[in-house]
Amino acid sequence: MYGEYDFIINKFARPYSTAITLLPDSFVHNDCPTKKTWTEYCIANSHVGRHLERKALMHLSYITDALFMYINYAVLITTGVFAVLTGRWVALAVAALCLIATIALRIFFVKRKCNIFSEHLSAWSVTFYELSLLWFDILTKLRYIRADEHDFSTHKI
Repeated sequence: MYGEYDFIINKFARPYSTAITLLPDSFVHNDCPTKKTWTEYCIANSHVGRHLERKALMHLSYITDALFMYINYAVLITTGVFAVLTGRWVALAVAALCLIATIALRIFFVKRKCNIFSEHLSAWSVTFYELSLLWFDILTKLRYIRADEHDFSTHKI
């Protein structure tokens, strides 16, 4: 059953008593799932997440990061379009430079974290991947809303 360990941790964990290890031997490696298996896993995680304690702060952090990322890109692109329409070439250069710096910094930080976990992600796919995460989460929530509640229970009658 998806999420059984999440419920065990939720039931028996004490706040501020988590130990984290980054040793390569401690990583859990799963085979690459099929698209259908991955989608079902994400939908099940949406269901499990509703019942977990202390999830709000983590979720707020994710939403805040995604919101500011989209606001940043929107402001830079809007500034660039406005600069082109009004003929302010210095503003266009500054907007382009800021956009390039934003993308470069996000690629740098993601690649640094990927190296810690021995994961390989193309540098040019980082920006598009980050932008698609929010839309994937929204689509997963919509699939969860459309799913049958009894699919998430092991006590089927």
